[in-house]
Amino acid sequence: MKKIISFLIIFLILTAATIISYWTGIETERQFTFFNERFYPANHLKLLESTFQRGWLHSTALSTFETNIQEKTKRFIFVHEIDHGFVPIQPIVINTRLHAFEPDAPLSETINKAVLLKAHTIVQINGDSLSTLKVPAFAFKDEVANLQGQNIQGNIFVKENSIIQAEIDSPQIQIDGDQGKVVIEGITFNADLENYQQVMQGVGRLSITDVRLTAQQIPPIHVEGIKLIGDSKIINDYLAVKLKTDLQQIQIDADRYGRSYGDIEIHHWHLPTLKQIKTTWEEIRHQDFSPSQEATIAKFRLMPLALTFLNKSPELALTNLNVKTPQGELRGGLQIKMKPFKGGFFAILNPSSLINALDAQLELHIPQSLLDILIEDENVHNIIRQRLKAWKEKGILRLNDAGYYDSQIQLSNGILQVNGEQRLIATILFE
Repeated sequence: MKKIISFLIIFLILTAATIISYWTGIETERQFTFFNERFYPANHLKLLESTFQRGWLHSTALSTFETNIQEKTKRFIFVHEIDHGFVPIQPIVINTRLHAFEPDAPLSETINKAVLLKAHTIVQINGDSLSTLKVPAFAFKDEVANLQGQNIQGNIFVKENSIIQAEIDSPQIQIDGDQGKVVIEGITFNADLENYQQVMQGVGRLSITDVRLTAQQIPPIHVEGIKLIGDSKIINDYLAVKLKTDLQQIQIDADRYGRSYGDIEIHHWHLPTLKQIKTTWEEIRHQDFSPSQEATIAKFRLMPLALTFLNKSPELALTNLNVKTPQGELRGGLQIKMKPFKGGFFAILNPSSLINALDAQLELHIPQSLLDILIEDENVHNIIRQRLKAWKEKGILRLNDAGYYDSQIQLSNGILQVNGEQRLIATILFE
C-alpha cells in the first residue's frame, strides 16, 4: 500500500511538473508575441520575421528586424534562448544575443558570427525582471565616420511592466571622421523611470569624465567633469522637464574656463499635441518623397499642430547660467512663455497676434573684456559679432562701474522694454 501511495505521489508530482512546464511554454510564447507587438514599433524598428520553437523546458525565439542608420537600411536578428522549466519553483531565464543579419548567408552562419549585444534576463513569477547587458568592444565604419567603443555593460530592472531602474557604463567611445575626432571617456548613466501614457517620466543622470574634440575648422576642445541630471513629470497631460548641467572645466585651445553650469526647463508642454506632431512627422518621413516635397508637406501638415501647441501656453527657460572665463563670470537667464491667442490656424497670417501673446525676459551679465573678444574674434559667427557690436553701440548692453556689461530685456503684450526704456522690437532683431 505504501509503495502505491508513493508511486501516486511521484506520478502526481511529475504530471504537475510536466503540465506546469508545458503551460509555461505556452504563456512564454504569448508574452513573446505581446513583447514584439510593443517593442519594435515603440523603438521605430520594422519587424520582418519572428519564429518561436516551443519545448517542454526550453524554447528558442528568433526575430529579424531592420532599421535606418544614416539613411541606410540595416538588418539585425535577435536570438532568445528561453529556459522556462519549473515555474514558480524557479524563474524564467532568457539569454539574448544580437547579430548583424546578412540575407544571403545561412541562418546558422549568421547566429554564430560576432555578437553585438548579450543580455541575461531573469523573470520572476510576478513579472518583475532583471537584465544584465553586455556590449563587447566594437568598431563600425561607413562613408561618414568610424565608431569604436570599449565594453558597455549595465543592469536594467523592470517592475510591474512600468517602473524601470537602469545603470549603464562604458570606459570609452570614439568617433573618427573626415572633419575630426571625438573621444568620450568614463560614461555612466543611471535612471529611475516610470511609464506613463507611453512616455517615460522620472529622473536620469549622466556623467562623463572627459571629452576631447579635434576638428579642422575649430581649435581643440577639452571638457572635463560633465554631469547632467534630468527630471521629467507629467501633470494633467502636460509635460515638465528640468535639466541641470554642470561642467567642471572647459579648455578651448590654450584658454581655460572654470566651472560652468545652468538649468534648462520646460513647463506646460501639451503632451497629446507633441505626440501628434511626432506621429505626423514619422508618417511623412516614411513616405517616398523628395526633400523638397517632404519640406512642403511637413510645413502644410505640421503648421496647424505647431499653432495648437503654442496656444497651450508652453514655457521655456534657461536659468542660473554661469560660465567662469579668464575675463570673469558670464551670467544670464532667459524665460519664454506663450499666452493663449485667438485665430487658430489663421494666426499665422497675423504675426502681431503671436507677438502680443509672447512673454519673454532676458538678463545678461558679461565682462567688458570678454565682450570685446567676442566682437573681434573671427572664429565667432559673424551674425553674433554684428549683433553684439550693435547692442553695445545702441546701449542695449550698458557698462557698469564694475567693468561688466548688463542688459535686461522684457517683452510683454507686444511692448518691448530694454533696461527700463520702451523700444521698438526691431531694435533687438535687426540693429
